[in-house]
Amino acid sequence: MSRYFGSGLALVSVLLGGTAFWYYREASNLRTSNHEIRAQLEAQRTTGTELSERIKTRDSEHAVQVKTLEDQLDQLQKARATAEQKLSATAEQNIALEVRIKALRTDHAAKVQALEGQLAEVQKARADAEQKLIVALEQINARAQADGTATKQAETKKQKEEAAEADRRQGAAAAAATARKRAEVGPAPSDPMAKWRAEISDKLIQPYRDGEEALARYCLAPGCDSPDRTEVLRCIHVLETIMSMERQMADERRRAPTDSVVQEKHAGLSFDFATESFRRGCLDDADSTYRGLIEMYVGAAYSGIRDRARMGVEDVRAARAAQDKKP
Repeated sequence: MSRYFGSGLALVSVLLGGTAFWYYREASNLRTSNHEIRAQLEAQRTTGTELSERIKTRDSEHAVQVKTLEDQLDQLQKARATAEQKLSATAEQNIALEVRIKALRTDHAAKVQALEGQLAEVQKARADAEQKLIVALEQINARAQADGTATKQAETKKQKEEAAEADRRQGAAAAAATARKRAEVGPAPSDPMAKWRAEISDKLIQPYRDGEEALARYCLAPGCDSPDRTEVLRCIHVLETIMSMERQMADERRRAPTDSVVQEKHAGLSFDFATESFRRGCLDDADSTYRGLIEMYVGAAYSGIRDRARMGVEDVRAARAAQDKKP
């Protein structure tokens, strides 16, 4: 009985030991699995933390990029609005400029029409004034010729003989004067207006030609008093009258007087006569002619003529002083 009891107890012990071993082995397996699971969970937790950090980093970068893009978009919108405003202002300016250009064109056309009308009036007034000048010149020449005729008739027999001798010498001077006249006048222009103006210019400088011829005879005649001297002074006076009329016409037109052929001829004839008078000792004629030039040519444009005339006055003054010193 006790043997069976010991055998059963041993069998129970073996069963209990086997069961305990199985539980131990299962517990060991469970501990190993639990450790592995914990390790996996820890690894997954670490990975999740890294992923979370990466997500936060990506979110931050994305937020920065979104902010940058929003700023850029805002700047682009502002630039677009500014460009649209400038474009609108430019369009308005273009419209205003077009309106102004049309107004200027209209005003310019009106001014051109008015100027053309004024030009026509000026040309008509100039033609009338030139016609009046021709009539006045013919009257002056007629009066001067009448005065010259009366003066020549009162000359003595000796003066007539000297004039006859001078007339004999006039041939060469007249031929030279005719050649100069043809050279100055030149070929006749085809334009009627140009031809008419050339005829007027030729008539205006005729006193200069007469004065040059008389001066050539005066250079050959002796003494300070002769008919040729009177003729030269008459021609100078006629040229001065023409110059005065030209200046009066310029004043009436409210224009500054310009240099003319008559002025050039007057100054040349006056200086030639004054020089010849000074050379032969006719100091009164030289002095009065130089002083007449100073009084006639006023203004900065004629400073050269006045300076030359003043030098002539000084030469006359020096010559008189030298004459006074002689015993």
